[in-house]
Amino acid sequence: MFCRRSTFRATVLNDSILVAGGYDEENTIDNAEVYNDKSDGWKAISNLRGRRSGFAITTLSGLSNAAEYTFNGSNNTI
Repeated sequence: MFCRRSTFRATVLNDSILVAGGYDEENTIDNAEVYNDKSDGWKAISNLRGRRSGFAITTLSGLSNAAEYTFNGSNNTI
């Protein structure tokens, strides 16, 4: 991973592992990365719409517009 993180979430999407959000020891983060085992490498992708850690993530398949979705979580704001 390019970004060191804890309390992130991961899911399988299109034969890759998608990792999103988390905590980088200072801040809740909003970036996301994809790992491709065939190329053995990470690629940065679009950020989440907000900073999140400890949330739920799932992949919905069998839909014409299958995508990843995140639910709830914490952005460490009051």
